Amino acid sequence: MTTILVYPWTLQQYGVGAEIERLRKKGIDSVALAAHYHSIRTFAPRAESEKFVQYPGGCYFTPEPTDFVSTSIEPLTNEIPGLTEPVSTVREATADRNLDLAAWMVCLHNTRLGAEHPEFRLQGVFGEAHDHSLCPSYPAVQEYYAGVARSLCRCEVDRIDLESLGFPSVLHGHGVDFGHSKNHVLTSDSEEFLLSQCFCDGCRRRAEATDIDMDAAESLIQELLEDSIRGPQDHPPKLVTLVEEYPVLEDLF
Repeated sequence: MTTILVYPWTLQQYGVGAEIERLRKKGIDSVALAAHYHSIRTFAPRAESEKFVQYPGGCYFTPEPTDFVSTSIEPLTNEIPGLTEPVSTVREATADRNLDLAAWMVCLHNTRLGAEHPEFRLQGVFGEAHDHSLCPSYPAVQEYYAGVARSLCRCEVDRIDLESLGFPSVLHGHGVDFGHSKNHVLTSDSEEFLLSQCFCDGCRRRAEATDIDMDAAESLIQELLEDSIRGPQDHPPKLVTLVEEYPVLEDLF
């Protein structure tokens, strides 16, 4: 099966039916449509006028309110001029041409939701909060994304593709409308992984039911990152080496 990732505003710009037909003729038999997405400013090479398109994070369909009774997070919807219900409209166009439709659902990475619900944000090892992602340790966050998935199922899509489902990196920011983090200091995946460990209240409550010493882990990671923060390291330690040397990191990971 050959799948293409598509944005609803791109399909609208050239006509949903015409675009789906064009994809079918090129051998595409499955479309993954951005249905719940983060903020974006994207280059549109086929556009005749505006070459960059910008949208805030949110839903590109109308969620069912009863799917969110178990969470304090309310879904945010985006409007696309001339395309009232993107998922349903594309569903009809793909069904008419025997193409599968997947709902492309970006989960935790959503700066708009982080700004609306700061109590559920990712919190880093130095105590700083990061708007670009919610933390999955909170039941309200879990229930919100379950609600989005339930609502998408009502749209009769063939499947739901989940993105950004795990604990995120702190170095992947976007603004509510547009923005992106720049990193010129940390030079390895190990350093980024350490910096991205979450110490929010939700994670600390989960740790209370285990033997994880969150305070000790937090202090240790701060100490390990001090050299990296002062300047790029030629040979930063590998995670496997750190885990062998510090059992508290193995417990945390």
